[in-house]
Amino acid sequence: MNVKQNLPAPINTDQIISVGIDIGTTTTHLIVSKLSFANVSLVNAAPNLAISDREILHESAIYATPLNEAGEIEAPMVAQIIAQAYSEAGLHSSTVQTGALIITGQSARARNAEAVSASLAALAGHFVTESAGPHLESILAARGSLAVEYSLQCGKTVLNIDIGGGTSNFALIKAGKIVDTACLNVGGRMVQLHPQNKTIKAISESAALLTDDKIKKNERADFDLIKNLAKQSAQLILEVAAGVEIALPQLMLTEKLHVFEFDEIWLSGGVASVLDEANLHRYDDIGVYLARALKEQLVARQIRFQISPRAIRATVIGAGLHTLQLSGSTIGFDQNLLASLPLRNLKIIKLPMLLRNSIDCLENTICRQLKQREHDWSEEAVALVLSGITRDMLSFKFLTELSSQISQSFLSNKGREPLVIVSDADLAMALRLLLQGRLPDKRIITVDGINAEGGDYIDIGTPVSSSSDPNTQSLPIVVKTLIFYKSTV
Repeated sequence: MNVKQNLPAPINTDQIISVGIDIGTTTTHLIVSKLSFANVSLVNAAPNLAISDREILHESAIYATPLNEAGEIEAPMVAQIIAQAYSEAGLHSSTVQTGALIITGQSARARNAEAVSASLAALAGHFVTESAGPHLESILAARGSLAVEYSLQCGKTVLNIDIGGGTSNFALIKAGKIVDTACLNVGGRMVQLHPQNKTIKAISESAALLTDDKIKKNERADFDLIKNLAKQSAQLILEVAAGVEIALPQLMLTEKLHVFEFDEIWLSGGVASVLDEANLHRYDDIGVYLARALKEQLVARQIRFQISPRAIRATVIGAGLHTLQLSGSTIGFDQNLLASLPLRNLKIIKLPMLLRNSIDCLENTICRQLKQREHDWSEEAVALVLSGITRDMLSFKFLTELSSQISQSFLSNKGREPLVIVSDADLAMALRLLLQGRLPDKRIITVDGINAEGGDYIDIGTPVSSSSDPNTQSLPIVVKTLIFYKSTV
């Protein structure tokens, strides 16, 4: 079912500007891309827009992440960095339609991480997301390093290990599909040195644990201890890669890898980028020591490995690849909703529809989910995400009952407008017509073709269309996983 009339004008005709920002333990940088989209449906099929090409327009310089002595991110200084990078790219926040702001590694554990990401989102553009967490970081790094693409092309099982300043993130990829992730709390900035006198400037809890507190802050660096710390850390990384229960399980930020057979290892992250660096003290941390120790052990164990061609920028590139989806060929939308868009940070209420009789208890499921998420629907709108609807379930009777249950729940909970329904099944237009009949004075958005698995929030943008068929429109959707380290992983 195709939408051909009564829709707002699209924001563009074939392209969207996307930005990805990575605030890591060691570095902060961004990438600007141009995403092209086109109708990818078969001949005589309903039009379906999808991302068809991606061009990198600008890569910023790599800046040192400003942190104070308490380990908190210096938000004003980070804002200056982003503003400078925008200026160098000739970019303004108003020209950015989508993207991701990712706070990763130890920086994501800073007490003010969420506040920083919220403040920077306004600077970065309407659709920039604030996402962090070990599993998501592992996924983004694997995609940005090109390991996923490589695995898909060659059919190999690849383990991508992204080693940054504070953490090492693992993603196991089989034939282009990420099947497992893990995160270890070791990285190249576990020990930092004063550049002038080589005394210890800072030491992480992980480094203190691994060295039995033998490395002391403000004392002269013992480079034998640092070399041994790097060796231990490299061993831990390879033990996690092998699925071994490590001796210090408290260093794991996730569960261990459950699948650990692979054909080769890909290395990304800041440590990977200095694997062949000759100057051990170039960055006044243990990053080069760790890189050297890891390379020695990989060679000694005869493990096949390669360095990602996008090593240090993997996470931020992956963010740009990960965030945007386009709705399917049908959307339920009305002219009077244009002023409501974009919608940001809509909390997802997941409604699995795996069985035909799931619909009978839909209202109870919605109420239970709202309670679990401590959400007052009357105060803030949510996105109801319908999953598991198969083609054979899509009868008029099914959709009529579905619209009845959703309408009843919306009214009984005094739901905040707009009523937003998201599904991976092709039902948006038909469902909206039925809902509008029951809720004639309510603003309703229905979107299909979206996979929201694992997303905690979504953003919905203003419509886009293809120049070949400007009347066929889709909505840009950003699925956001807001997992900060205070959350249970």
